[in-house]
Amino acid sequence: MAGRRNLVEAMVWVATPAALGIAFGSFLGGVIVHYPSWRWIFLLNLPVCIAVAILSNFYFRNYKSKTKAHFDFSGFLLLGGTASTLLAGLSSITKFSGSIILSAGLWGASLLSIFMLIYHARRVKHPEIDLRLFRNASYRISIGAGVPLRLGVASFAFVMPLILQIPMGFDSLTTGMLMGTTAVGALLSRFVAHRLIKTVGFRGVLLPFTLVLCLLTVFMSFIWLPHSLLAVTGLILLIGFSRSLVFTSVNTASYADLKNAS
Repeated sequence: MAGRRNLVEAMVWVATPAALGIAFGSFLGGVIVHYPSWRWIFLLNLPVCIAVAILSNFYFRNYKSKTKAHFDFSGFLLLGGTASTLLAGLSSITKFSGSIILSAGLWGASLLSIFMLIYHARRVKHPEIDLRLFRNASYRISIGAGVPLRLGVASFAFVMPLILQIPMGFDSLTTGMLMGTTAVGALLSRFVAHRLIKTVGFRGVLLPFTLVLCLLTVFMSFIWLPHSLLAVTGLILLIGFSRSLVFTSVNTASYADLKNAS
């Protein structure tokens, strides 16, 4: 186990494969869309998942808890029901021609599932989501602030390709290569994240780089005006760098003060 002293470095290494996946995935996705067909992207997931399952079986250590706990199947179903109805309700907002009754029913079902999940988690000894985690201030604040931050930043993956292809006129292959620059920025941040957090702390990283990330997101709306490939590449690189630093700090801060479970 990493321990508290090595938690920052461990989180950096945990996020590195995701950054590599974004880099190669964006490029590969652009190639697939540009040449064969976008439908092949869905078929590509199958061999990748099989390879991950096989490699995980060979290379991951099988950590076991000293205390045995039964799987909370009811909590698992409630959590899945909450997530599915909430996503369906959010999706129904964009469909103005849809039924209002259906949208209201989905939102009502998601709220009901949330209340049932909370009630269930308080009664079960080993719940799917342990609500006692939110008693920890660092965890509570990191999760609470991280959710709206992720909602805003996640839009970059959907909006930026549209900006690159529609107003700027780039093809899917060029768009995929440019979006992969995000991961390059994330990988570059790995070299400074550990030392920076150790030097100035979580607050010293989160406050300035969250502001920088917000400003870069605003600039994204106007990047198509100069129609400069260099400006687009630089902006995407900086967004990937800043986003990686912010999320590394948020993720590490959420677990920093939690006690180890046996």
